[in-house]
Amino acid sequence: MSHLGKYKKGSPKQNWRERYQQRLKQSRGQTMEEEHYDNKLINHGTGQSKVTLNKSTIYVVGIVVAVLFVLLVVDIKLKLDVSKPATQAEGEGHQQNHQVNHSHQKSSPTFKQTTLILKKDCQPKKIYCADVLHEAVKGHWSKQHHTINPWQQDSIEKIRTKLGLPIHMTRKDSRCGLHFPIPNTRLAALCNSTGSNSHCCCESTGFCGNTKEHCGQPTSFDMKKLMSEQNVAWLPQNNDCRLDKKLGKKIWCNVLSKTVKRLIFFGDSQARNFFISLVSLLTENYKDAGIAKRFRADPNAQKNCTGAHQILNHDCRRFLIRSSKEVYGGICDGEHFEISYYPHFDSFVSKDTEKMLQGLYGQINTYVILSSGTHFNSDYRSFIHYFFEYMVKLKKNSPWPHYLVETLHEVISPESNTKRREFNTRIKQKAKQLGVEVFDGTLLSKNLESFDGRNYGMAFHSLKAKVLLHYFYNKNAGC
Repeated sequence: MSHLGKYKKGSPKQNWRERYQQRLKQSRGQTMEEEHYDNKLINHGTGQSKVTLNKSTIYVVGIVVAVLFVLLVVDIKLKLDVSKPATQAEGEGHQQNHQVNHSHQKSSPTFKQTTLILKKDCQPKKIYCADVLHEAVKGHWSKQHHTINPWQQDSIEKIRTKLGLPIHMTRKDSRCGLHFPIPNTRLAALCNSTGSNSHCCCESTGFCGNTKEHCGQPTSFDMKKLMSEQNVAWLPQNNDCRLDKKLGKKIWCNVLSKTVKRLIFFGDSQARNFFISLVSLLTENYKDAGIAKRFRADPNAQKNCTGAHQILNHDCRRFLIRSSKEVYGGICDGEHFEISYYPHFDSFVSKDTEKMLQGLYGQINTYVILSSGTHFNSDYRSFIHYFFEYMVKLKKNSPWPHYLVETLHEVISPESNTKRREFNTRIKQKAKQLGVEVFDGTLLSKNLESFDGRNYGMAFHSLKAKVLLHYFYNKNAGC
């Protein structure tokens, strides 16, 4: 007896079961009729045999076909990319095996190998001094007997006489130091470096002499220890950073044309002297490269403003260039870059200066050398707050223009140097926080005789220019 047989015919449960089975048969019959009708329509439209289609099945099959096609294309591309360097890899592997076989004969340290992919016509240049801004300026001056360009360095006595200063920068009363200036000037009086009894100055007492009280105090300076620019050479601690004869004008010009669009020296007389010396170096003209071409026929310019007077004589400022475009004959055979000087003597940024700096925003390969501080008494607080931080803020996090900040030179006065050293220390700390590179030429002025106790000649500034050119050379050393 079936499970349904236990229910009597006509009972409610039996009637419910029968009605269920009837509905099931009816639904199956209707479905078969619909499928038969669909197949009939398909056969009528195409003339093909009966095909039962399902929309979801067609959709899935389409996706699978598309995925397989994409995978096939990717596989072919990968095979083509890998096959190209195959022969080169085999050659390098053979060479490496050859080197490994010889490594048993010679013991050598193991270095991590780095492979650089270079252009076919590219040969990386030799870097003479990798960290040139720091390494090249560490060293000392040494007395040398060598021939220099007569226009590069006039005698100190000749320049002092032409500037109306005493030959030895001394006073008749033997007083010296920052608080006892040369009459009618603001220049500190010095002691006679050629004298046997008065070559030391004790700035705290203000007297010249040669005793321990004059020469052995913290505020003392000995004129006999100073060396003239005429017969000295800079000897860096790192021999690879000797920059005297390694590269020349042709290479310098080529380097600048590839790495620099604009180079701006921004600041006071220290920045201006740096600028004039760089132009003189690039033109190989130390006589009058700094005199603007519109003033070359001026008799006063040619008489009073040649050689070191281009950077030492205040009366020559009106004749000097402010852009490489003003150089007589141009620089570097008309290469497409500009070097300029923008005067700035204040501890704040004026509206005109702000407008100029905003015009440099985002300009690729534009460099600005910030060199200021002397004319506001080495006040590092004002320099940082109203000048340095503000100029960096104007960049709006853009990598261009690229800033380099220059430290102050040392002078002969120990009292002045105390403030300058504090200024330099604070500036270097702030530059590190702001991510600005530092050009620190402080040691370049150590034990070097100055024309007036605080300003240096063309040879000194030319050395700075070479350091800067090597900096750009290293930037262009790769491919």
